[in-house]
Amino acid sequence: MRLLTHNQLVCVRKGCQNAFPLQLTFLRVEQEDSEPNASMVLHLLPRLEYPVLLACAKALRIDGLPDALPESINIVDHRDLLELLHTVLFDIHVVTGSLTCPVCSHIYDIVMGIPSMRVDEKDL
Repeated sequence: MRLLTHNQLVCVRKGCQNAFPLQLTFLRVEQEDSEPNASMVLHLLPRLEYPVLLACAKALRIDGLPDALPESINIVDHRDLLELLHTVLFDIHVVTGSLTCPVCSHIYDIVMGIPSMRVDEKDL
């Protein structure tokens, strides 16, 4: 599971009202380098919950991200930051772990990089 995915997932159980963010617990993490795409990251930034991403990066001991993003980001002046964000969002994969809802404490397992967001029908 990429950290971009984690940044978008919510609890789907009835009564949780889309609880966010899910608490990430990682057991196995891999990095698979890809070609940085600064313009794609720039396009995604308005949709990201940066504090959630930053907390995950810190938990994974990824250094270099600022505590807050600059108010205005462009490719020319912030290429290094955008490339680091690309690495964090797309190249870091949680292979094994879990996601826990902060409201109901339901645990969604991550197996082979895929979060299982299935719940019993009675919980929908």
